[in-house]
Amino acid sequence: MKLKNNPQGDIPDFISLYEAAERLDISERTLARWIRNGELRAFRVNNITRISRDDFINFIKSNTIDAGGNHEL
Repeated sequence: MKLKNNPQGDIPDFISLYEAAERLDISERTLARWIRNGELRAFRVNNITRISRDDFINFIKSNTIDAGGNHEL
């Protein structure tokens, strides 16, 4: 996954699917699949999907790999 310069910088309390996808430089469809598969927590309000800042940051941290290809702990 190719992250933009600082995907964690200046995140509001809740972000939209579009904003999260933009920050991660991926499609909304990929992000929606991760949510559907339970890889990323999200919720819906008035038919709009939102991701909490904490869940977004935790997702990034848990999916970050070091230069050797190993997941960071």
